[in-house]
Amino acid sequence: MRIVSVRDLEAGMVCAKDVATLDGRKLLKAGSKLCPSNLRTLKAWGIGQIEILSQDQPSIRVVHATPDQKIRETALKVQQQVRQRLRHNDVLCSEVRMAVRVIENQLLKEAAS
Repeated sequence: MRIVSVRDLEAGMVCAKDVATLDGRKLLKAGSKLCPSNLRTLKAWGIGQIEILSQDQPSIRVVHATPDQKIRETALKVQQQVRQRLRHNDVLCSEVRMAVRVIENQLLKEAAS
């Protein structure tokens, strides 16, 4: 296994470990072969690096990927701000949850660039 920056990932590489967001949402399973949409997803969620399998290494272990520190800090601030602003709303409402995800993703993209 080797750790590779998301910027250096290529379609066809294979994840050595599960990749998850800060809140534990699984983005990719260990053993997943990366495709262009996976690469966009990893960038959108602020994942900085993941472990991939080397050509000669078939074993797979499950761990969370580590986003870059700046993006991690930004993600936590965004989550806190969104929760504070929506504290009087029904956050169980699917439309509100969807809006929160859109806002969080947009802010994370801005932080990553």
